Amino acid sequence: ILAPLPIGFAVFLVHLATIPITGTGINPARSLGAAIIYNKPDAWHDH
Repeated sequence: ILAPLPIGFAVFLVHLATIPITGTGINPARSLGAAIIYNKPDAWHDH
């Protein structure tokens, strides 16, 4: 019953920790797709 709370808190902490580094891209499919669409040259190296 209380499982969503620690999962949500963990995702929240990951977002806080990675905002300055990656722009909070914790979903690789979404991050890589956007990098390909916007023609980011190092899109394949980041994942």
